[in-house]
Amino acid sequence: MKFNTMKLALGLVAGLSAVMPMVASAAADQEAAIANANNWVDPRGNYAQQGYSALAQINKGNVKNLKAAWTFATGVNRGHEGSPVVVGNMMYVHTAFPNNVYALDLNDNQKIVWSYFPKQDPSVQAVLCCDNVSRGLGFGDGKIMLQQNDGNLVALDAKTGAKIWSTLVNDPKIGATNTNAPQIRKDKILTGCSGAEFGVRCFLAAYNLKDGSLAWKAYSTGPDAEVLIGADFNSANPQYSALSVYKDINGGNKQGGSFEALKAGEIKIGEKELGTRTWLKPQ
Repeated sequence: MKFNTMKLALGLVAGLSAVMPMVASAAADQEAAIANANNWVDPRGNYAQQGYSALAQINKGNVKNLKAAWTFATGVNRGHEGSPVVVGNMMYVHTAFPNNVYALDLNDNQKIVWSYFPKQDPSVQAVLCCDNVSRGLGFGDGKIMLQQNDGNLVALDAKTGAKIWSTLVNDPKIGATNTNAPQIRKDKILTGCSGAEFGVRCFLAAYNLKDGSLAWKAYSTGPDAEVLIGADFNSANPQYSALSVYKDINGGNKQGGSFEALKAGEIKIGEKELGTRTWLKPQ
């Protein structure tokens, strides 16, 4: 099916295709979806956050001829950050506060298949930094992940929009909020917090995709045990940099040891390594 030019106007480059079949595991589901160039599973396209599409129908020779094919008004007059997510024939659009989500059928005149309107306390807007925005959605295991501004991480059924689970990540009453796009890796969802301007002790945390339970949390400051680093953190441990996709530049070595950066498609780590030091090696 031909590429829909409005996708570019909405900030993403992804073609239309039939709904891809659900696979057995969350990890395989995520990897297969990303590998299909007709999808745009992450707000930035892939794990490396490159914002690059392998589709070739639109190129430097014809891009000047692009025109708007259709528009969709979200009804929220604030900043819209992060690209919509596309999986198969479905486009998932998010908004700034109150973080509404719409599922549009691209094979049926952009019909709204479902919508989600979270009920959030308006007072959270007073502590949000840098506009009342949301930087995007996540997809994995048949779920659309939304990090609400009020600190709630929500999993929605990608087909129906039904809320599967919700868990509180941050408390806005102490100045901790969320504007980030959830990052899904294997069967975990990575998220954190905003609020350093209010003296909030922020962190990186992983929640289980299946039920929203906390898997681990690494604070940005504090004792080594709470930052999830060990006694050998400052020594050369290239094995801890298994997630690196960037080469050393300007003669430097960001790894602290001899290590050849992996390509984006070669990111493979053992489950036992996920969340301990591997994520936190200085880059």
